[in-house]
Amino acid sequence: METTRNACVHDFMSAPLVIVRDYDTIWHAVDRFVQSGLHHLVVLDPDDALVGVLDDRGVLAEWPLDAAGLHHRTIGELLRSQEIAGAGGVPRTHPAVSVRQAGLLMLDLRVDALAVVDDLGTVVGILTSTDLVRSLVEDS
Repeated sequence: METTRNACVHDFMSAPLVIVRDYDTIWHAVDRFVQSGLHHLVVLDPDDALVGVLDDRGVLAEWPLDAAGLHHRTIGELLRSQEIAGAGGVPRTHPAVSVRQAGLLMLDLRVDALAVVDDLGTVVGILTSTDLVRSLVEDS
């Protein structure tokens, strides 16, 4: 394994992915979070195009606001409302980007996960803050 300074996102990204669809209910996402034990889910549309990265905190923030709505509102609706609140676009990176560059991007965007997308636009993984910590630990 290369040192973190020279390592690529591919070396530390998480894969295979746990995905949800933008048309799934928020409650379905809650179920996937519980089943997988993960903190981030990749959201795809019916054509497998990247819609966003859903984090458990964003879902948990909705719970007290409209618990019944979790069964009716879609993940796509939730992501769109978060974009209006300032997220602006889908945070993403490429597998060949250095871990350091991806970490700087995460800091700049103030996100704790990036979808990893190849040259064809296919989502091939996710890079989370936990993956970045793992890259530091493995480098020492």
